[in-house]
Amino acid sequence: MSLPPSEIPLGAMRFNFDSQKLEYWNGSAWMQIHTLSPNLDGGARAVFMGGGQEASPYNSDVISAFNMASGGTAIDFGNTSEARRNTGQFGSATRGFLIGGANPSVSDRIDFVTFSTTGNATDFGNLTASRRAVAGGANATRGIGCGGNTPSGTNTIDFITMVSAGNAVDFGDATHTNSNDAAFASPTRMIVGGNGPSGQCQYITIATTGNSEDFTEISRTEVPAAGSNATRGLFAGGENQPAGGANNKLIIYTTIATLSEFSTFGDLTANKAGPGGAASKTRFVSAGGATPSYTTQIESVQIATFGDASDFGDLAAAYVSNGGGSCNDHGGLG
Repeated sequence: MSLPPSEIPLGAMRFNFDSQKLEYWNGSAWMQIHTLSPNLDGGARAVFMGGGQEASPYNSDVISAFNMASGGTAIDFGNTSEARRNTGQFGSATRGFLIGGANPSVSDRIDFVTFSTTGNATDFGNLTASRRAVAGGANATRGIGCGGNTPSGTNTIDFITMVSAGNAVDFGDATHTNSNDAAFASPTRMIVGGNGPSGQCQYITIATTGNSEDFTEISRTEVPAAGSNATRGLFAGGENQPAGGANNKLIIYTTIATLSEFSTFGDLTANKAGPGGAASKTRFVSAGGATPSYTTQIESVQIATFGDASDFGDLAAAYVSNGGGSCNDHGGLG
């Protein structure tokens, strides 16, 4: 026997056997529950967490997510534990991580999300030291944060084992203090660069702790987007250095196994400072950035073929990352 409307508690739920639908009581009527099935299944997915946005309060807690195969408008995945920018990001096959940052004080927080389910980020642990503008990269088991500032530049490298929660552990030292660098990885090496002294890039052997090593130089560009498959790594966009230089749209690449010098790959659709980068095994995306106004644009290239980027969709919020995004199918996973 049904209760009279006055006795039905607000938010009560029932299954309507006539319509075969789940319903809830809104206080005056039974309403059908609509479920959202975001385009996250059936392929690689990327998340972009936090960062800066054009409207006040400037630091963002928005998490955007989209399918790396199909693009389109990203969904609002959830929220980070606190709004902050100048973060680092990396991912495993199941989890995406956000490390460090500032709002406005410098943070040592490590957040994570589970790629397969939408929801807010969860606390994972803490870095070995609070810092922002950390370059993040990972293979299948380890996530690494390199450099950053406190606010002065640091040569700290620390790492986490991504499958289990806990604090970061000291890995070694960078060959130079760096801030606003970006990073990408193969299963064996993480490449860090973009804003080092004289454009110096360095690499880390992920499986063994120790100091990084220098290998080549690039034209200095602050906070480029970065991403890779297991073979080829890309930097894109950023702000030309020294400070005050114009934004750029250049995409460059290197072959990670040979530590070869970077060569021209193509161009982004516009000059952009601070875009975020992520990659699957086939596609590299640059998302957000400033042109100089903040943008939601996502653009992409196919990693195996050279050429200019094309429009791929939009983030859930206008965004400058200073730290990139993460994907569950990136090159560090093999």
